[in-house]
Amino acid sequence: TLLRRDKIGFIFQAFNLIPTLSALENITLPMDLGGIASLTLVQAAELGRYGVTANALAPSARTRMTEEAFAEMMAAPTDGSFDSMAPENVSPAVVWLGSEQSSHVTGRVFELEGGKIGIAQGWMHGPTFDKGARLEPAEVGAIVADLLAEAAKPTPVYGT
Repeated sequence: TLLRRDKIGFIFQAFNLIPTLSALENITLPMDLGGIASLTLVQAAELGRYGVTANALAPSARTRMTEEAFAEMMAAPTDGSFDSMAPENVSPAVVWLGSEQSSHVTGRVFELEGGKIGIAQGWMHGPTFDKGARLEPAEVGAIVADLLAEAAKPTPVYGT
């Protein structure tokens, strides 16, 4: 752990996204990713008072596992072009997250691939309805239909 201003430090988790697998092909992957994202949010909320930041990395990179399972997608280019799946492409974000420069960033999931950095935006509150009193079961369907019409559409999972 790196000490940051005489406080405890930082935490970051890393997990792989496997773009060619759907949730049906690998049911544990979404559970793992959701668990890591949730853990990151809880760590950020609970440990922030001690000066700890918690973030997660979701890199798409060539590893022993991915180069065997997804040989074509993970193959290094033979024409000298940029190798977007080279694992060293993830290193700059890891270095930055471990530095003082990132001390204001916590509770985030970073998606990394090649020269791309994205920030996942899951787990946000959406539209709400408040009757100000207990709902009747017969009211719920119409309210949910209205809320779904207002809400952002779910992001499709890889492979679908």
